Amino acid sequence: CDYSGTVWVTTENGMTSISSDLERYEHFSETDGLLNNRFISRSGFISRDGTLYFGSRDGFVSFRPDRAEKAERQIPNLYIDGIYVNNVQLIPGNGQELTESLERTDYLSFRHDRNTFSFAFSRPSLPSSSDGYIEYSNISGTSYSRNNTRSASYTIRIPVTGLDNFLEDLKAEGNVIHYSENVTDVTLNYVDTESHITALKAEQETLLDMLSQSGDLETLLAIQDRLTDIRYQLESYESQLRLYDNDIEYSTISLEITEVKRETVVESKSFGGELMDRISSSFYTLGDGFKGFALWFLGAIPYWILLGVIAAVTIIIFRVIRKKHPKPPKNGPEIRN
Repeated sequence: CDYSGTVWVTTENGMTSISSDLERYEHFSETDGLLNNRFISRSGFISRDGTLYFGSRDGFVSFRPDRAEKAERQIPNLYIDGIYVNNVQLIPGNGQELTESLERTDYLSFRHDRNTFSFAFSRPSLPSSSDGYIEYSNISGTSYSRNNTRSASYTIRIPVTGLDNFLEDLKAEGNVIHYSENVTDVTLNYVDTESHITALKAEQETLLDMLSQSGDLETLLAIQDRLTDIRYQLESYESQLRLYDNDIEYSTISLEITEVKRETVVESKSFGGELMDRISSSFYTLGDGFKGFALWFLGAIPYWILLGVIAAVTIIIFRVIRKKHPKPPKNGPEIRN
């Protein structure tokens, strides 16, 4: 129990904090920074400054309760791959409710007797050869049926040993239009951090020897305060060292994916081949433009009808006004015999 009344319970599967009012609890594990999920019973201690110490199978775990935070976890996006109605999969354009692919469908409507549904889901995954994980993902864009292409951004962590295989698999999945690579050298920072750790551990050993030999209370308290500062510095430097190790062992890939309407094959071609591609692209763009105009014009038929009705009513009103208020005849020249 810490000084705020929060109860800390260690188990064989991590550590759990329980608030004093028993209304809130949090579970901590190795993914949150613990050395080990398996703790030794009756091995807890709280210092004067509130630091908690617990014995685990890999050594002591120490932390300040007011600074303990759970690590944020990236929940992957889920995608609907298939819809089943009455245990039969909906296939686009097969005389069922799904007239287009799921990517182009905004909503579905079913009869009352077709009321048993099931869905097939998937989530973004990486090629098995890479053995990495997705650290961040963001997908933006509206439905493809609205003529807007979608895009996705990923931050991917790949072990250095599997980077080449991952890049080869990635190139096989689509057209790579831009690629850049940079390397950050952390050797100096790594060596400097190790030097700080070595120096602090040496000072810690010296202070521990002084602590065992000193009998003065004031000196004991001063040594204890300095040891507490050293522990915090060691934890900070060791945490930084783990970050460097992670950066060394894993490569970070920033991946931007953009959806296209028309897939193209990247390959070397002759002059005639490139000319045919240009002509084909021009015809495709022209046809797509006519298609867009036709969809816009036909889709606006209700507005054209409304405008026509308004124009007809305006003409009728104008004619009625002219009949009620005819223009006076013009006086012609007077003729005398």
